[in-house]
Amino acid sequence: MNLQLAAMAVFAALLVSVTLADISFAQTTPKNDIKSIMENYRKAILKAQTDFQAAIKKANVDAKDVVLKGLPIDQINADSKSKIQKARVDLKASIAEARVDAKNALLQLKAAIDAKSS
Repeated sequence: MNLQLAAMAVFAALLVSVTLADISFAQTTPKNDIKSIMENYRKAILKAQTDFQAAIKKANVDAKDVVLKGLPIDQINADSKSKIQKARVDLKASIAEARVDAKNALLQLKAAIDAKSS
């Protein structure tokens, strides 16, 4: 009887240690990877926004310089609008690329977790 209780206690301790090891692995590894994916996504979005703002400022500076040269206002406005539109397109493309990159990284992480749990 005492041998059965000891065996059950050892089995229970082994089961608990295996469960805790799986839980601690699941909590540390993916969490860190997810944080790095989120950080990379955030950096990509901030860079895209910074590039967009720089393009807008440059378009405004270019427009002011051209005004001093005496070019027609309609041409200046059209040039500024096209530069700003291009900056918007670039911003949307950068954000879309960041989303795709983050999604692919998350899918790779999921595949790695699924492979380890199998």
